Amino acid sequence: MSLSPKTLLSCWCWLVLRRYDILTCIFTIIGYTSLFKEHTRHVVPSYNSHHPQTKTKLLRNAVLSIHIVAGLLEISLWYFFTLVTGQRPTAGTFEFILCLTQSITSLILVKHLARGYPILTRPSYQSGSVCRLVVAGIALYSQSPDWHESATKSVNALVYTRLLIFYIGPLMKTSHEDTASPQEMYNFAVIVGAILALAEGPIRNISSTYVVLVVLNAAFERWSSEMATQPHMDASEKVLAQSLLSSGFVERETINKVQPEFFVAPQPGDEYIDKKDSVNHDMEDN
Repeated sequence: MSLSPKTLLSCWCWLVLRRYDILTCIFTIIGYTSLFKEHTRHVVPSYNSHHPQTKTKLLRNAVLSIHIVAGLLEISLWYFFTLVTGQRPTAGTFEFILCLTQSITSLILVKHLARGYPILTRPSYQSGSVCRLVVAGIALYSQSPDWHESATKSVNALVYTRLLIFYIGPLMKTSHEDTASPQEMYNFAVIVGAILALAEGPIRNISSTYVVLVVLNAAFERWSSEMATQPHMDASEKVLAQSLLSSGFVERETINKVQPEFFVAPQPGDEYIDKKDSVNHDMEDN
């Protein structure tokens, strides 16, 4: 009998709440592996058919694979050392490199993200990556098991987000059978998934700090977008604008305006993308 990703993720969430470390470790590995399998079977072929350019699809597929594997390895190592030694481990250089890899690949993937409401969804992902890096840096410097656990378990935002996407639709029906749009569901799942993952660790107030970062990042991207589209800039402003455009810390449409040759159009038929956005870019492609 094969278990669906939905069933596996449900079991994982229950085990996390009960804090059964051995079973949680097993279901964490199975859950991440299942997500990776589903991505390979469905998302990759669909993406490749929309982006025939070899460089684009190879880069995106490689980055996403590295992103998932780094996260899986990071959380698996934490559970392994916890179960073997009976004590929570402290951060090492290798663990920090895994966190750095997972966070940087997340920023690369989010740069052209069109799902949900990009004006809020992209800052939500970006703030989570930055927050994770800061917590991991503190964990490495302080050698605190608490900070290391908080940094490591925040990677579970990936699983929490998928779990919320699976269940949020049926739960958010009104008496008139109205439901939230797929874009609203996706945006909600990304933000709440990150909050749940950051709150899973023992360090308090990380999740509230994340919420503040999301708001500040969204405001910063509005400012950086205005700055990057100015007709006249001095040398230092041009360097700053190029850095922000390259890292993706501008609004998504700004990349299309300033660097159209690097812009990745949204995938047609993706239910989590606003139809207007998909139609507009289809017209541009034609």
